Amino acid sequence: MFKPIAIHAVIRAYKKGLSLDKEGELSKDSVNKVSKEFFDLISKKQNNESIYKAIYNRALKLSQYIRKKDKSIKYTFTYDPRKLS
Repeated sequence: MFKPIAIHAVIRAYKKGLSLDKEGELSKDSVNKVSKEFFDLISKKQNNESIYKAIYNRALKLSQYIRKKDKSIKYTFTYDPRKLS
């Protein structure tokens, strides 16, 4: 259940800028950014929509953005809340 949400949180935090320490691990500030994004998604602070609906909407917007650049790419997204429970 949490795997796609965690991946989405990491991607969002990466866009804000993550940094590594000398050992190649995430710095404390970067871990806090990822944790905050994950918490925001889990607690449904994003537009009062479910976690899965929020991720679906963002994926749909991304596909529409990509499709404008190259119309030959075919994307199919389905959202069925009954299958998520």
